[in-house]
Amino acid sequence: MNGKKIKYVASLIILVTMLVGIIVPSGIAAPSTVLNDISDHWAKDKIRQMVNKGIVSGYGDGTFKPDNNITRAEFMALVNRSFGFNKKAATNFTDVQRTDWFYDEVVKAIAAGYISGYPDGTVKAQQGNKPSRGCRGTL
Repeated sequence: MNGKKIKYVASLIILVTMLVGIIVPSGIAAPSTVLNDISDHWAKDKIRQMVNKGIVSGYGDGTFKPDNNITRAEFMALVNRSFGFNKKAATNFTDVQRTDWFYDEVVKAIAAGYISGYPDGTVKAQQGNKPSRGCRGTL
């Protein structure tokens, strides 16, 4: 994926996030998912909106971990859900197994055309550090 396409996808994600904040009122009913670590967080209203829309869900232990870096797999899930990407493609990534929670997210990202992985045949879906410029080009 070339740099222009990455910038386009990133711009769309930012635009959708901003539009959600403008269009959706902040007084939405409480999410069915209880996240016990966002009550004092500056982004709690936006997080609840995204939960209500089914875009994010948090972790199985009832946390959202809003200050953690997002993993590549979580980013793919966010993009796929935000844009409604459901078509799936085959994957040959050596670090993605059918039993991984993120398997469907990776194959949807491949089908959508915004992920290509690394030259060593991996996608590093669990990587959670801030992406470098090179990483952004690889994603």
